[in-house]
Amino acid sequence: MTFDDMRHKLRMMFAGGGLNSAIDALAHRIDRNLMLFGNRVYDLQSGESVELPESDNGAHIHENAVADAVASLLGADADHHCIQLLLPCSEFLAQPVSLPGLSAGDMKSALKLQVATRLPEQDHDLALCLTHNPFAGHPAEAIVWWLPTLRADRLFAALEAKSIYLAAIMPRSAWLAHAIAGKNKARIPVLVDQDEHMQTVLGQVAEPASTDGETLRLNCLQTAVADLADAETAKSWQTELAQWGLETAEISFTQAQDYLRFARAHDLPVLDANISCHAIYPQGALDARHKLDRGQRRTMILKVAAGIAGLLMLPVLYQSWQLSSLGSELEQLHQSSSEPRSNQSAVRDFETQWGVFTEFPEQNVIDVMLALQQMINPGVLSTFSIDEGMISIEGESEDPQNVLELLEQHPMFTEVDFARATNNNRYFIDLRLATVNFPAYQEWHFPGQRQ
Repeated sequence: MTFDDMRHKLRMMFAGGGLNSAIDALAHRIDRNLMLFGNRVYDLQSGESVELPESDNGAHIHENAVADAVASLLGADADHHCIQLLLPCSEFLAQPVSLPGLSAGDMKSALKLQVATRLPEQDHDLALCLTHNPFAGHPAEAIVWWLPTLRADRLFAALEAKSIYLAAIMPRSAWLAHAIAGKNKARIPVLVDQDEHMQTVLGQVAEPASTDGETLRLNCLQTAVADLADAETAKSWQTELAQWGLETAEISFTQAQDYLRFARAHDLPVLDANISCHAIYPQGALDARHKLDRGQRRTMILKVAAGIAGLLMLPVLYQSWQLSSLGSELEQLHQSSSEPRSNQSAVRDFETQWGVFTEFPEQNVIDVMLALQQMINPGVLSTFSIDEGMISIEGESEDPQNVLELLEQHPMFTEVDFARATNNNRYFIDLRLATVNFPAYQEWHFPGQRQ
């Protein structure tokens, strides 16, 4: 796939479903350019051809005969192709038109509205394609090729019955003129297309009033070959050609091989979407393309909706992934901590069973006695008792108040106070060891049993 193909696909993906977008899409899908000339159908790419039934060798070949020949030419993979069919000019009515002030795109719409006035004798629907004058001085000048809509629809239906997709129809002379103008960017020479039914003369010629020969008009005339057998008619034909500047044929095409040789010699593009977009597109082909576009747009909308939903779900999915990762990490931590927790349980069991002994508060009686002796001296300690950290002392001193103050200042003791009034030099003092906490020990090891 080329870069241009990728760019076109992206552009068509976001284009609307209008007529122009459908035609553009079909023009890019065409992969076979087939030409009907005489009683044969030719593939312009390979040069291969297939003959039509003898009974159908007329000015208007039956659609089923065309479908049979095309199917035979394409072979087993006929249903894989999207074709453009170049019909004889005898199938079309050509008219030079000029609509000043209109763009090339608006000309087709305007001409469809003017069918009744331009062709009052036609009582059926007509389809059209345009060959624009490539000369920059006349952008609104063209040759309009009229084809009965019924003919295009029947050709599409006949080929569809063979599983062949007919996308576009063009006059073979119009295709050649577009190919020459697009390839060489030069004047379209006077081309003569003649088979056994119709002679068509098409070309760019200088205007009679043009002195420099650079102002070019695009003209086209048609006549039945049978009428040229009459001398007077042939003379009138040549006079009319001269009036339009088409009397001198520069290139003549009287058989299919002339088209094939000319296309090869000048390296003309057999497949070119820029040329095919000027063709007639049967309504069946347009309807099928619109249906496909609607399906593609629905698919694209669903994809966009799915993408948006996915974006909205990303935070939830990310959080789920995080929770899953954290759960896995927690499980790993739980497994790796099983041994420490087991050891912790063993320690707790040990503390539960032996803590009542190992954690029993140490009262250090000897240290207590030594500390008391230092503060009581030179007094006399007559009574000493210690129980669960509570100490009661009785003794004699010349200054009992001083003993009390010394005991309050010592870090080993707390809650120092006279147990009862002193009697002369005799004192009674209660105090508690600051280094032990029997109430906490009892609460931890004997909860609910503390009195």
